Amino acid sequence: MDLDFSEEQQMIIDMTRSVLEEHSPSDVVRDMEDDPRGYPDELWKQMSELGLNGILIPESHGGGGMSLFEAALVYEELGRSMAPVPHFASCVMSAGVLLEAGTEAQQGEWLEKIASGDAILTPAWLEPQRGYGEVGVQLSAVADGDDFVLSGVKSYVGYASSAARMIVLARTDAGVDLFLVDPNASGVELTHVLAQGRDPQYRVELSQVRVSADARIGTPGSGWDTWHKVMHDGIVLIAAMAVGGANRCLEETVAYANE
Repeated sequence: MDLDFSEEQQMIIDMTRSVLEEHSPSDVVRDMEDDPRGYPDELWKQMSELGLNGILIPESHGGGGMSLFEAALVYEELGRSMAPVPHFASCVMSAGVLLEAGTEAQQGEWLEKIASGDAILTPAWLEPQRGYGEVGVQLSAVADGDDFVLSGVKSYVGYASSAARMIVLARTDAGVDLFLVDPNASGVELTHVLAQGRDPQYRVELSQVRVSADARIGTPGSGWDTWHKVMHDGIVLIAAMAVGGANRCLEETVAYANE
């Protein structure tokens, strides 16, 4: 069994490490700590131009159409540099939800923009003092004519102030559904929260926020199944990021010990 990286895979590693060494050194990472926006424009631009933001998005939507394995190679490098970018929220989780359950119109509107870095989308999942499972989703979405009216609170919504849309998990009569919500819409209030990881996290309060029925992603009641499936792929990449960070810590420790 050949366990060596292919030439293309090694190129992905080298390219990612090179751009991160140039645009995400430790001083840049420090500068982004507790910053409400949380990412440097030049790094995000370079990642987009190199195709890293669209690595999991099909070529038909402007992406690279690569596999989770190639994405894991990128995520090891992101972890190694502690890169302050909204890649996971936008290019993995939000893009994954749209690919899994989005309509043709939703995919056409957002996937190419995500791949190019022109738009950031972020999921709004967790709620204060509720669990991580399906029952923890209690933010309400009540049908009103051809619209839905959303009310409730979400916690730890990453990069919300930079997002073009949030993907909000909400409870309807059918169960859990996913909705595209503009963070600048009337009735949405964002509060920047200082997080332990120093990345930009927000408390998002929705008060009678009205969205059209075509903002729902997927069939009625299918939201949790979609989210759960996409989240499992996301966990793989978070693990790869942790491996990259641990390897960097080991390198730094060995270098210090040898001084």
